[in-house]
Amino acid sequence: MHLLDDEGRVIVLRGASVGEDAKFAANYGSAVRAPELRRMRDELGMNAVRMLTFWEAVEPSCGDYDDGYIARFVERVREARRLGLEVVVDFHQDLFGAGFGMAGAPHWAAPDDFYRRARRRRPWMAGYLELGVMRAFDHFWRSEELKARYAAAVGRVVSELAREGVCFYELWNEPFWGTGTPYSLEREVLPSFYERVTAAVFAADPGTRVGLAGAVHTNIGMSTALAVRDRSRAVYAAHFYPPAVELGLRYDGDGARLGAHMDRTVADATRLDMPLVVTEFGVHERTPGAMEFLRDTYEALDARRQSAFLWQASPHSGHRFWNGAYEYNGLAEAVARPYPTNVAGEPIAWTWNRTAGVFECTYRSASRGRTSFALPCLAFPAGAQVFLDGNVFAEPGPRLTIEESEAKTRHVRVERI
Repeated sequence: MHLLDDEGRVIVLRGASVGEDAKFAANYGSAVRAPELRRMRDELGMNAVRMLTFWEAVEPSCGDYDDGYIARFVERVREARRLGLEVVVDFHQDLFGAGFGMAGAPHWAAPDDFYRRARRRRPWMAGYLELGVMRAFDHFWRSEELKARYAAAVGRVVSELAREGVCFYELWNEPFWGTGTPYSLEREVLPSFYERVTAAVFAADPGTRVGLAGAVHTNIGMSTALAVRDRSRAVYAAHFYPPAVELGLRYDGDGARLGAHMDRTVADATRLDMPLVVTEFGVHERTPGAMEFLRDTYEALDARRQSAFLWQASPHSGHRFWNGAYEYNGLAEAVARPYPTNVAGEPIAWTWNRTAGVFECTYRSASRGRTSFALPCLAFPAGAQVFLDGNVFAEPGPRLTIEESEAKTRHVRVERI
């Protein structure tokens, strides 16, 4: 099942999350702004960004919204949209929120006693096993009042973004089950929670979409048991973190195993009857095999014609493709790859041979419309020669657009000059 843009074209989203640094900034703002977004678009070929926002920033006190923060966040979304980038808004949390040293839910969303019973662990995700964190999630999932407050806060943000053309809203980052089980969370809690928050989103922006995730165990390749009733404007927002890579141990180079992990994620989206968008995947730059992991993951995504967002665009993240001076590291070479961004018709297959500098794509065109490709400058530093159906077509910049005039099978070949 494909994600479609406003013109009815198949859209492939390739981008990065923006805002890991915002978790720890006094004003919850990221250092990544329009100049960096423009480089991500032109040099790396990204056509989308996933922008993080936090309940604690939106509603620092119960019932009291921070209009200044919301206005600043809206302006950041506008910056990206002015550059022609699609935007996914992620209502983000890690370890529940502020009271446990991360960001997400406000401090008032859990009793103080829960915070006193938790300590920081390494790696950070082991903090989910702290009793205080688990009890905070239990408290939230059981509280109709808190879930209503959360839905209202989401609706408040969406109401300010309703005219900005947001692609979809990811309703809760990496749901955790507290002292319950992944199955009980996915079958007994998340469906009604998602219905509540979706209603708030659609009340504020009737034409948008929502991104729904399974419990956080799906990150490591376990299948979801999630079931939802209304899938008409929903996206399956999966994360993709093979355990050894996520822990920073190593990537073993087993592309077949990685592909099998991806296939389970695709199968979940197929069962749910939703388009799949991998809204997070990535690797720490110091992890052995990091370059190979990104290369193999992008190749697995290409082979399955899927959308994905890299974690993270912040230069202060370990999962980064540039440093604090915005100079690219080696991972950027794996990130910068051509792909079809919008297809008026049906994409069949595409491949990228970075060594040879050759990109090929086959698709079935519609009788009218525009098909577009990203040709990132970092992949084609001296430019490219394009062949359409065997004939010389153009020497494009970072974007290639083909005006379709008949329904047929087409072939695009792009060669590095």
